[in-house]
Amino acid sequence: MAAPPRPYRFTMNALPWDVLFHIMLHAEIPDILSLRRTCRIFRDVSHSKAIWRHQLEQDASLPVPASVLCDLSDATLDAASLERTATASLRMTGSLLQKASLPEPHRIIHDAFTYTNMFAKLLPGGRYLVTGSLDSPGLSTASYVSLWDLDTAIEKAEPIASVRFEMPVIKCTFSTTKERDVIRLLVSSGHRFFGFEVHIIEVRWAPVPGEAPSFTKIATLPDIPVSPISLALDGDVAFFTTPQPVIVWNWRNDAMAAGMNVEGVSISAQIDILDYMKIAHMALTYISQYCLLITPLVPCPWFGAALSTCHPTTDH
Repeated sequence: MAAPPRPYRFTMNALPWDVLFHIMLHAEIPDILSLRRTCRIFRDVSHSKAIWRHQLEQDASLPVPASVLCDLSDATLDAASLERTATASLRMTGSLLQKASLPEPHRIIHDAFTYTNMFAKLLPGGRYLVTGSLDSPGLSTASYVSLWDLDTAIEKAEPIASVRFEMPVIKCTFSTTKERDVIRLLVSSGHRFFGFEVHIIEVRWAPVPGEAPSFTKIATLPDIPVSPISLALDGDVAFFTTPQPVIVWNWRNDAMAAGMNVEGVSISAQIDILDYMKIAHMALTYISQYCLLITPLVPCPWFGAALSTCHPTTDH
């Protein structure tokens, strides 16, 4: 008795070359690159000049002239050149996704433990970095605000300048000035058990190339009973909100005013400063849809400050 015939197994290798060519001709570019890896026949077909010319004309909407009109003509471009052109966007997308998911570290600027790094601010221009760090964990440990030069820093580099504080630093913001070579930082420090302070640090670029910029604390507002929530600095005037007082401080004249929150205004609303302007010794601040008027900027006790407060209104 004769043996039964073996079942016929259909494979891509059994298809005529022109059928395989038309399969690839209508496939997407990622599918063409994937089919190339399946077998030798698809690999050979995928290197056809007509396939990549079709991809450029149909999918990429980039016509390739049939005659020699320029360097990118059909007569001068081979299959490999057409493939590189057709897959350029795919390679760029893959490169961007790879870099976004796996960022490569450039270099270590500050290799301290996590608890010692409080904040980092990159100053305009991208060359100088300001960091806040602690000596050690603890309620009353000393802290430093340091300036780093990223153009010259190497691994485990030392800061080019530092300002020491007796209490932990908390927040930092900066403001440019009318002088091109001056930036001022507004820094808060302290602890709820020991009180808080706000400091002004001035960064002044050295007029002589190669010299380090100066990094100096020029003003301090001490004995703030509560921690600042938001900070803003505009010229000679610093503005910050706390859970209770709203404070405006002219650091150059050492004058300030403080007032309680407007009734019905939440802390989150106070952080949203829509407009802020100074008129001589008056400070007018619009907070969300509530108007808070603090006047005048004169030295005064914390909770006895003379101020005028408008009730919530939509009229500015």
